Amino acid sequence: MGYESRIFVVNKYETEVCSIIADLRLSKMPSDFVELFKQEIDFDFYLDWNDEPVKEDCYGKKLTYAKIEDVYDWLEAHEQTEYRRQKLARFTLKSFVQDAGDWSDCNLCVVHFGY
Repeated sequence: MGYESRIFVVNKYETEVCSIIADLRLSKMPSDFVELFKQEIDFDFYLDWNDEPVKEDCYGKKLTYAKIEDVYDWLEAHEQTEYRRQKLARFTLKSFVQDAGDWSDCNLCVVHFGY
């Protein structure tokens, strides 16, 4: 069973707010991908269409996040069966993981949003 997935690379600030750095629409993703995102968000997450923090996705599921390395590792492990949008996500996350020094002053994570 698939789940329409949109992921956001965000920088979590100590002020309980985040800024979106990347926004990727992956389309249908398998349930084991969605299961990577276990940590419920503990910061305010704003999307462009809403003036209030978003707490749930379009399926009514609470927003969750995962470490950027865990999401990248999953995409890397599934490279042979990846959908074309997954390839873009894999290369985008790879750039964050490989250039970690450039992001050392940031607290990066990946937020999952079902749409």
